[in-house]
Amino acid sequence: MPFLFQEKNLPIINDVLLLQAIKNNERPDTCILSFLYKNNEKDIKKITKAIKLGWKSSPEERLSMKSLLKAFHSINEKGSEFISKRRLSPIETAKSYIEMEKDPENLYKKLIDKTKGFGVFSFEKIYKGQFIAQYRGDLVPKKEMNDKIKHYEETNAGSYVYDFIHNNIEYSIDATLHLNYVGRYINDSKYFPKAVMKKVLIKNTPSLCLFALKDIEPNEEILYFYGVDNLSWHPEEFKRKQQKRNKSKI
Repeated sequence: MPFLFQEKNLPIINDVLLLQAIKNNERPDTCILSFLYKNNEKDIKKITKAIKLGWKSSPEERLSMKSLLKAFHSINEKGSEFISKRRLSPIETAKSYIEMEKDPENLYKKLIDKTKGFGVFSFEKIYKGQFIAQYRGDLVPKKEMNDKIKHYEETNAGSYVYDFIHNNIEYSIDATLHLNYVGRYINDSKYFPKAVMKKVLIKNTPSLCLFALKDIEPNEEILYFYGVDNLSWHPEEFKRKQQKRNKSKI
């Protein structure tokens, strides 16, 4: 995972941490850097340039340690001082992505099969409590969704709508037409959830964000309970849970 998301580490950008990240096959997240350095445009340009120069998808293509050090020596030390006192909590990380209107770089969707469709995975390990993704879409009062849902059904557009309550008012987040938003592709699991949806407020405007219930390994599917009982795949899930429980008793 990008070290900026690890609670145990401060998001200090310097040559030592970058080299350690690359050694562990991890990549600093430039979206988070941009948010943290939003009042320091000069430093963020230098830092993101150094990271992009130093990091390639293939380890064999990455710059040498000597070249990385040289790239980082050109960065103003005040930049690191500016950021070194900052620690992003999972909620703060979520808020930063909400404001940037972006999905985390470590997530990707993959077609599982024709029945299940797409699922969402992470290139990197996700740790318990960590922010995973926002359920991005249009925030709409639920009473206005009926006509939209009817139209989606008539046009076979599907329905990617999450209902919730805020200040005693029913709302929906409609992601149906936002095909590039990764949150809409995260699948349901009632009996084996790995994440939970929580409400995050910015100036009393609600957003929905997923946070990890447990550690999630790289390339392991991210799942959460939609909050809807008796979905078609729940009985099979329940059987698997019972089988696991019986095996553990042996």
